[in-house]
Amino acid sequence: AEAALAQTRGEEPRKPARNRGHLPAHLPRVERVIEPASIQCPCGCGEMARIGEDISERLDVIPAQFQVLVISSLIVVLQSIATHTVDLVLALLLMAGGVVGAQIGARVGAGIKAEYVRGILGVLLVAASIKFLFDLVVPPDEIYVLGAGLW
Repeated sequence: AEAALAQTRGEEPRKPARNRGHLPAHLPRVERVIEPASIQCPCGCGEMARIGEDISERLDVIPAQFQVLVISSLIVVLQSIATHTVDLVLALLLMAGGVVGAQIGARVGAGIKAEYVRGILGVLLVAASIKFLFDLVVPPDEIYVLGAGLW
């Protein structure tokens, strides 16, 4: 209603103030860390090494109380047992890709209407559900191979 009134007066309608990614510091934080059950490689060739973590926050409402839920999941990868080295090129590519992808995603997401984002996410959910259903119904050619499938 305020936007229509502002247009009749010849004024620009005000955009709503948004606070994306910055939850108030005074709210209590509950931290939950998601870790793998074991850092041993399933094939038994060694340990996986931690290369980073992904931290996100969301506002969690408990009746008559607000708190910020911090979710942290560790990112691990199998390192070479023979060399015991970190692939710096791969690490730099992963970091650069994450930074650039986050910036592009934020800018593209800000320009897309919420209805379209919900539609895109719905299509992705349906496609993933169909893939999971297909994998449950059709037996694989090789049972003990990870990642064997159509995609």
